[in-house]
Amino acid sequence: EMLVCLVAVAFVLAGAVTRHMDKYVVNEIGYINDKMFWIAAGNLDDRVDVTSSLEFARLSGYINEMVKSLLDSHVKMSYVLKKTNLRMGVYEYNQKSGSVQYTDYLPALLEIEDNGKTLTDLAEFEAFISGVRQNAIPDEENVYRIGGATEKYVRLEETVNNEGVLGVVIDVTSEVVRRRKIEVERDIDTLTGLYNRRGLDIRLEQLFAEPDNLGHAAV
Repeated sequence: EMLVCLVAVAFVLAGAVTRHMDKYVVNEIGYINDKMFWIAAGNLDDRVDVTSSLEFARLSGYINEMVKSLLDSHVKMSYVLKKTNLRMGVYEYNQKSGSVQYTDYLPALLEIEDNGKTLTDLAEFEAFISGVRQNAIPDEENVYRIGGATEKYVRLEETVNNEGVLGVVIDVTSEVVRRRKIEVERDIDTLTGLYNRRGLDIRLEQLFAEPDNLGHAAV
């Protein structure tokens, strides 16, 4: 009878220990692994909150501090760019997280209205960038016109890897305007407003490159 009681107690204790391990150790580890997966995928809004034991609480705190430091990197980058007076914006996103991280100057640089959706919804942001690329400037690599009435130009370049997309936007308005002014002064006669010999040759070369669009003309 004593042996049977001991065996029964052993089974009860084993079951209790197993349930306790599943509830407070195995399940919590699985929860942390799931959170780390989404954080690694770029979803930096996630937070780990496990307080079932002192060790897990400390681990949760360390993970959240790490994520906060990653978020602070965008703030630090914005600060550095602002201090250097560089008219530049940086953004980063990936499809897994569905969120966009960006520096402070980016909305003003791309003239994004502060509706809260373009910069928070990945699909909206990708559509906006695609629209920017529709206004490419001829003979200018990765340079696009922003806005309608004002003459503003940006250089937009992206690098794509397995983790997501990193984009850099630089205001090149002054460079483009100055270069166009030089080209006008070079190719246009200031007195008559007509092409000079060099300007005429360049224009004719452009026209004859697409003769179907030229149609009939006389000089």
